[in-house]
Amino acid sequence: MITSENRYAAFFAFSEHHFLLSSLLVLLLLQAWVPPAALAWNSVAWSLSVEAFFYAIFPFTLTRFSKFSRSVLFAVVIACWIAGIAVSAGYLALRPAGMPYVSSADWSGAVQFVKFFPLVRLPEFVMGMACGFLFLRSEHKPRLAFPLVGLGLLGVVLTTVASKFVPYLVVHTALPGPAFAAIVYGIALQPKWSAWLSFRPLVLFGDASYSFYLLHSFFVWPFFHNFKTQALRNQGVLGILAWTVMMLTISSLVYKFIEEPARRRLRPKKTVIPPFQPALSAAD
Repeated sequence: MITSENRYAAFFAFSEHHFLLSSLLVLLLLQAWVPPAALAWNSVAWSLSVEAFFYAIFPFTLTRFSKFSRSVLFAVVIACWIAGIAVSAGYLALRPAGMPYVSSADWSGAVQFVKFFPLVRLPEFVMGMACGFLFLRSEHKPRLAFPLVGLGLLGVVLTTVASKFVPYLVVHTALPGPAFAAIVYGIALQPKWSAWLSFRPLVLFGDASYSFYLLHSFFVWPFFHNFKTQALRNQGVLGILAWTVMMLTISSLVYKFIEEPARRRLRPKKTVIPPFQPALSAAD
């Protein structure tokens, strides 16, 4: 029987037994390449390891994608979505007979590979690039924003409902990708009704969202997964609200006084980025 205690023992098992190796992998942003070590130190930082790989290959894929027509880009989106789902579905189909239903509590090596290994997550990145180029290569019509965002939100709702019936690994990877792409695409068209998103506190929270993501697990564990003191959790909505306010405050301060100053220091003083002007082919 999987209990909360042995679930989280498995969660940190590799880093406890291989502390030095895990530490080195985290510092080099390589932890996701060794899936059992992906959750070492700050568990959510496994995504940084995957993103570092994406950043490394981005300059090479950028040149290639700039030559694709819109029809090819649409095909890439569909192919990557299918490929992302196929990896998880393939694992579930080939898993050893008698293996229990895979859930978020399963931290076996094979499951960690499907969840964290950078090459497994590559279709999602390529799909995002294709959507980005589709946006650049298309005529921007704000009237399309509402149906795109509406369809995207519907997709998110359906995916959430389906998560009770669809295997966890399938939902965890590429399944909701097109829904989120539609939402981002629609908002990027900047319809008038989205003006409220420019409200300064919301812009600040958006800027601080990465800090929020990277720091939240340090505060999730004490307040929501502590087996002895569950004060905020036991307060229900009030506890969640208090935690949210706390996290928004902390992440905003980190963004303003650490993240943004560091970015200014790392950025070259004179950086000229020419505007991207895609050359539309006859096929477009």
